[in-house]
Order: sequence, then structure tokens, then C-alpha cells
Amino acid sequence: MDAEMEKRNLRFVRYADDFSIYCKTKAEARKAGNDIYIFLRDKLKLPINKAKSGIRRPVQFQILGFGFVPVYKKGVKGKYQLVITANKWKVFKAKLNEITRKTKPKSFDQRICELNAYINGWIESRKYANIKAKLNELDSLSRSCFREVVAKSVTVLHLAPLNWSVAEIMNT
Repeated sequence: MDAEMEKRNLRFVRYADDFSIYCKTKAEARKAGNDIYIFLRDKLKLPINKAKSGIRRPVQFQILGFGFVPVYKKGVKGKYQLVITANKWKVFKAKLNEITRKTKPKSFDQRICELNAYINGWIESRKYANIKAKLNELDSLSRSCFREVVAKSVTVLHLAPLNWSVAEIMNT
């Protein structure tokens, strides 16, 4: 499949059995779509999902948790940038909250290590997207999550001596 699209000089992205082809004009997209449809149907004998297949504008298209938005710069027209979809950002924030949840019995260092590994992996897999604003929001979100964890642990430390017996205190 890749060789066929490269032979036709098409720009494409493929992941497992899904792929998307990028064209500059609607006419070019129609021709590429028809050619690939015939190739998949006749040569490879593969079924095509009509609901998922079609010609779309970049702002109406998402792939692997990424979407496209227009670039807003003076003198720039017809350019798009890659962004993270709202759903993927929501899933990421939920995982962040799960890692930093103060009710989970973990040390502060364990939380930091787990959070670093998760955030670094997430950023690495999305390094081609425009995520600067999201990273600022992430910084603020992770700080507030850890403030809660630290506040909870300080409260527990101050309450801990109240549970000791007088004999334990006298022996120390």
C-alpha cells in the first residue's frame, strides 16, 4: 500500500490499517481517492468503510488524537498547524489527577517519578504538535495537584503524634 501511494507521489500518513492522504486541491483529492479506492477494492480485495472515508477539510479531520487548526499570521493563508484534540487533553488530565491523587498510598518521590515518566512520554509522542499553551496549562495543573498532596501529607504528619501512646513517647 505504501509503495503504491509513493509511486503516485501522494503525501500520506499511515497507522496500522488506517491512512490519510493530503492533497492541495479538491480535484487532486478526488482523483487520489478514486485511484486508491479502486486499488484497495480490485488489487488488495479490501473492504472500505464508507462512513470513515471521504474528502475533508483539515479542520474537520482528526487522526490519532491530533487535529488541525489554521495558522493565524498576517500574510499566511492556507497553512495549518497540528494540535492535540480536546478528548486526548481530557484523558491526559484525568491520568494526571490519578497519578497525583492524594488518597493513593505512595510516597512523594514515587509520585514525582511516575509523573515525570508519564509527562515525558506524552510530550515526546506529541512533539510535532503545537502544545506550548497546553504545556503552560500542564505546569499550572501539576503544581496545584502537588500542592494538595503536600498539604495532605503535612496534615497527616502533624496528626500522627496524637495516635502514639504515652509509653511510646516516654521510651523515645
